[in-house]
Amino acid sequence: KKVYGISEYQYKQLAPYVFIPQIQNTPKNTGIKEQVVFSVPEKSRENQSFAKIELNTADSAALVTIPGVGPVYAKRIIKYRNLLGGFFSMEQLREVYGITEDTYEKMQKYLSLNNTTVKKINLNTDDFKVMSRHPYLGYEFAKKICNQRREIPITPATVGDILNNNTQYQKLSPYLVFE
Repeated sequence: KKVYGISEYQYKQLAPYVFIPQIQNTPKNTGIKEQVVFSVPEKSRENQSFAKIELNTADSAALVTIPGVGPVYAKRIIKYRNLLGGFFSMEQLREVYGITEDTYEKMQKYLSLNNTTVKKINLNTDDFKVMSRHPYLGYEFAKKICNQRREIPITPATVGDILNNNTQYQKLSPYLVFE
């Protein structure tokens, strides 16, 4: 409470996360000078109510506040989000390396998703590097698309033919523009 620059409002937000050990003096004849006792807060971190964090705009500091997400997971989530161009579905979190089903279930209730900010790939004008970096396209499919668009403009039908995988096309379609 006495830290310079911390308002009463900020203190109330941070107080549940601050754990200060209480020192108890013990009798001198025991040979132990003092004993550290950790008090457990009334509410655990999992039971507290959090404001939902928007997944496509959150930074690593915000993601770390979610139970089950540490600095490593936060970094992986942001890296994958940047590769995708933004998450279109909450289910895509399961594709982040290391995220287990339990972790996903814990995280999901603390997140919201605004998929209108997703960056789209224009298959008729974007360059090869942009397309090949997308996790759902990759090098080989980007190469096929670039070769195909030299002959005719790319349409949803031609992408479906090139991918030849309806599941992959369904995952990729929210990221595509055909202009």
